[in-house]
Amino acid sequence: MKQHGGDLPKDFIFPYHPQARAWIARSLLEKDGLFNLSNEEMDVICNLTDGYSGSDMKNLVKDASMGPLREKIRQGVNIVELKKEDMRPVTLQDFKDSLHEVRPSVSPDELGTYEQWNKKFGS
Repeated sequence: MKQHGGDLPKDFIFPYHPQARAWIARSLLEKDGLFNLSNEEMDVICNLTDGYSGSDMKNLVKDASMGPLREKIRQGVNIVELKKEDMRPVTLQDFKDSLHEVRPSVSPDELGTYEQWNKKFGS
């Protein structure tokens, strides 16, 4: 899609297929060595993130990956002294908690409007 002034980027307009959302989450977490979710848990995340774009998923993964650190802070651990090996992997519950904070950037109604616009004017 061509970018013109105030046009929205394609990533913003189109939500990803569930497997693409799973791939985004998995690759971002594997990069940090924090991935330990089962395929079933990834399926749950995919079902809960319907309508999320790639950037929405990136924000969700970023927030969920803070779950283990937030837990250590609640336990009173001095985060300056934390080592990577002291951190637990990100869990499904971290994602569920983050879903309360990170919402899709486009509502289903807005998405329909953007899709119609793209069919009419997009490339």
